[in-house]
Amino acid sequence: MIDFNYLTGPIVSRNDYVVIDNIIRINLLGAKKEDISIETDDRKIYINAITRDLYGKEWKYQKTFLMSDIYNVTMADATYENGILEIKLNTVSKDKKKVEIK
Repeated sequence: MIDFNYLTGPIVSRNDYVVIDNIIRINLLGAKKEDISIETDDRKIYINAITRDLYGKEWKYQKTFLMSDIYNVTMADATYENGILEIKLNTVSKDKKKVEIK
């Protein structure tokens, strides 16, 4: 599991993914959109996919991201284009709200 709870900089990069601020980009070249699943709970994002190499051999891809509590992972948006899965996270509103007394 990748823990971004204590992420200190705006960019984290690995061979198969990059995190820039509130965007996660994952290289899933060879996967079909219907072979990718994204699940969320609390602060975790679970990615499961089946990718295929040039010879048609299937590979399972699994990754779990533990995100900081400044992100609302249950409201994430995702797109898949040209072998790149992009997940955009919304930040949790820290604005103060005036409560009306009835």
